[in-house]
Amino acid sequence: MAPRRKEKYKLPVPLPEGKILDDMEGNQWALGKMIGSGGFGLIYLAFPTNKPEKDARHVIKVEYQENGPLFSELKFYQRAAKRECIQKWVKQRKLDYLGVPVFYGFGLTDFKGRSYRFMVMERLGIDLQKLLNQNGAFKKLTVLQLGIRMLDVLEYIHENEYVHGDIKAANLLLGYANPDRLSYPPLSAAPSRRSDVEILGYCMLRWLCGKLPWETNLENPVAVQTTAG
Repeated sequence: MAPRRKEKYKLPVPLPEGKILDDMEGNQWALGKMIGSGGFGLIYLAFPTNKPEKDARHVIKVEYQENGPLFSELKFYQRAAKRECIQKWVKQRKLDYLGVPVFYGFGLTDFKGRSYRFMVMERLGIDLQKLLNQNGAFKKLTVLQLGIRMLDVLEYIHENEYVHGDIKAANLLLGYANPDRLSYPPLSAAPSRRSDVEILGYCMLRWLCGKLPWETNLENPVAVQTTAG
């Protein structure tokens, strides 16, 4: 059952490092250190207990069960981000890879009298915004390659009847195990498919030029609309 919407989501009390979580498939995961937090909840490094790893290749996202952002994201991953689904799409479209993070499992756990929802997925690396901050802009070839990879992912998301709505450099991450690959975690919260593609176009323009033509007129909606149109 979907959680009830509230005006503001609460970040959960952090879970202790080393806590063992059992997902719905019976797999066990040991929590590592917390590496992030935000509207989605908390993110931890994670280690499968049956295959000890020195370097974490998985992460676990957690939120209170009554919260909502992770629930919406989880629905997409359960439906479309299983390894076999992605591999089938890659083969059909003759791609070398698809930039959707692999989903490994989900479940519920308790801590200090509260119920938590969690999701296990592959670990990703640095986001494009950090690279933009270092470089200011990308080369034309790089922007075109990013656009192609993004369109591949958007086609997959849209084909599965989801949309994104928050396309930006901070949400595009390089692979952790393979930094040459781009991953694009879907959020399934956009108003339309068309808006996804339109926003991607604006992002590509900004990545190429360093800024958008209307950024100096953000307080004037008419000027922004005229320039963007």
